[in-house]
Amino acid sequence: MKKKETGFDKLARLIKSEGEDIRKEMATKDDVASLYRTTAKQDDIAEVRRDMATKGDVEDAKEEVLEVLRPYRRAVDKDALAIVDHGVRLVRIEEKLGLSLKK
Repeated sequence: MKKKETGFDKLARLIKSEGEDIRKEMATKDDVASLYRTTAKQDDIAEVRRDMATKGDVEDAKEEVLEVLRPYRRAVDKDALAIVDHGVRLVRIEEKLGLSLKK
């Protein structure tokens, strides 16, 4: 024969059940230690900030790169102008000689 559950017994059973649920969901020492190991500390953040390039650093690097590339751009421009100049000269010579290829 089953004994009828009293209000006190029911309360005790519910409290025990809730306690078990809380223990299942509760973080363990290992969980906390793992979280602590993976969380960045202020020293870590400060170190990253020291290593990061500032806007001024980026501008300086950009200027250094441009200093290297500018002479090449001028050289290409001069070569392009020389080719155009030769083309114009050839057209004029052909026209004077009556060799114009235009139809």
